[in-house]
Amino acid sequence: MSLNPATLRNALAPLFVPATMPRGDMQSCVQQWVSAYASYASAAIAGGLLPAAIVPTTASGPDFFTALDQALRQMWMAVAWAAPGLVGVTTVVPPLQPFLVASAPTIFASSDPQLAPTLIADALHTYTLSIVVTVTPATGAPYPAPLT
Repeated sequence: MSLNPATLRNALAPLFVPATMPRGDMQSCVQQWVSAYASYASAAIAGGLLPAAIVPTTASGPDFFTALDQALRQMWMAVAWAAPGLVGVTTVVPPLQPFLVASAPTIFASSDPQLAPTLIADALHTYTLSIVVTVTPATGAPYPAPLT
């Protein structure tokens, strides 16, 4: 397995359909986004390591994007990574907002209803590929490994 942007697009698709779009308080909306993302994230591999479990978390913040960033950061930092003879810890989780902000002008200028979900999924996928796990072998020096 490895991370597949199509899987992420499919997981996020219901969040853009009026009948299934997140409603309610911000924390509930963030939870729905993180849960959709976690279904994609569970396929991550880092230097041969697999995540023991990807557990969606929630966080609060002054706005949706800050809360989503904090929830994803907490989720990734809590992941235990393992493979025979190897263990790992998530050491780098970049800020989410720059990845999302980069696609905003294109999204706002378009009238294509499929463009926003696609660009957001692509931004989240690129963000995820920027996460780094420090792999520690049974013998030898630890080394960094990006997610794939």
